[in-house]
Amino acid sequence: MQGINRTRHKALMTLVHQLDEVLNTKDYDIAYDPSQIRQMEELLAHYEKLLEELQVCIGTYEELYKSVRFKTLAPLCRKLRKEGEELPQINGQALRI
Repeated sequence: MQGINRTRHKALMTLVHQLDEVLNTKDYDIAYDPSQIRQMEELLAHYEKLLEELQVCIGTYEELYKSVRFKTLAPLCRKLRKEGEELPQINGQALRI
C-alpha cells in the first residue's frame, strides 16, 4: 500500500479544471461525474488529517519509549549489573540499554 501522492493529485485536479473550462466553452457531448472529484478532494483532506494524527501518535510513542528505556530500564540494569545479576537475553544476546 502506498500513500496518496499529493503531486499526482494536484496535477490531476489541474487537468480536470482545465478540461472543465474547455468543456464549458464548447458544446461537447462529454461529461464526467463531479461527485468523484469532490470525493477525491475529501479523501485527500481526510488522509492528510490522519497523517497529522499519526505524527502525533509516533511522537508520543517515541517520548514514552525513550523515557522507559533511559529513565526506567537503564538505571535498573545498571543496578542489577552492579549487584552481579545477569541481565535477560533477547534472541540469545544480552540485553543492552
